[in-house]
Amino acid sequence: MNIQKLLKTIFEKTNLATIFLLSLPVNFMLWLLGYTIVPFNLLAWHILLAIFLSVVTVKEFLAIRTSTQHFTQAILPIIAFFYILFRATVYNFSGSSQMFIYFYHAIFVFLCSLTIFYFYQTEKIAKIVGIFLYSVFLSLVTCTIFIIVCFSDWGAETVVYSCMSPNSLYLAEIIDYDAGALGGSTEVVVTSQAKHDINLLIIKLHKDNTQTVYSGKWGEFNYMKIFWESDYTLNINGMPYQIK
Repeated sequence: MNIQKLLKTIFEKTNLATIFLLSLPVNFMLWLLGYTIVPFNLLAWHILLAIFLSVVTVKEFLAIRTSTQHFTQAILPIIAFFYILFRATVYNFSGSSQMFIYFYHAIFVFLCSLTIFYFYQTEKIAKIVGIFLYSVFLSLVTCTIFIIVCFSDWGAETVVYSCMSPNSLYLAEIIDYDAGALGGSTEVVVTSQAKHDINLLIIKLHKDNTQTVYSGKWGEFNYMKIFWESDYTLNINGMPYQIK
C-alpha cells in the first residue's frame, strides 16, 4: 500500500521540467564514463518515450487550472533544448535513418514543451512574444539538426589494414577517411576487444573501447606500416605507441 501511495505521489509530482532536468546529470555521468545508450530497437524506444511524454504533458495540461505557474514552465523550451542536446551526446547513432528518428523525437519534445509554456502563460502578450521567440529558436535548432543529419554520412570510410595484438586484446586498424573535394584523413584506430556493455531490458549501455592513436593526411595509408612490438606497444612508421 505504501508503495502504491509512493508511486501515485511520484506520478502527481512528475512534470516535463522534472524529467528533463533529472536526465541532465544522468546523461552527463554516462558521457563522463564513456557510455552510450543503444536501444535494441530505436523506433520502439522512441515510441515508448513519446507515449510517456504525452501522458505527462496531458496530465500537466489538465492541472493548469488548479496549479500555480512555476518558473520552469516559462523556460521549459530552453530546458527541453538542453535535454535534447545532452541525450544526443550519449546516443550511439549507426546511420542517418536512426538520426532522423531522433530528429523527430526532438521536434516532439519541443512541441510538448511549447504547449505547456503557452497554456501556463496568463498574459496574451507574453504568450505571443514567447511563442515567437521560441519558434525562431526551434527553427534554428531544427535546421542545425537537419544539416547534421544530412551530412553525417558524407564521404567514405575504408579499413585499409588491420592487425591483432599478440595477446588478442587489441585490434589496430588503418582507416582511410575520404571526404571527396573536402579532403580527408588517415587514422590508426585501436579497439579493445574487452566488452563492458550493460544490458538494461530494452536498452544497452555501450562503452566505447576505441581510441585514435594516430591521425594524419589523406593518402598516408599508401605507405604506412604498422605492427605490434609487444602486447601493449604498437609501432607506426617506426614510432612506438603505448596502448592503455
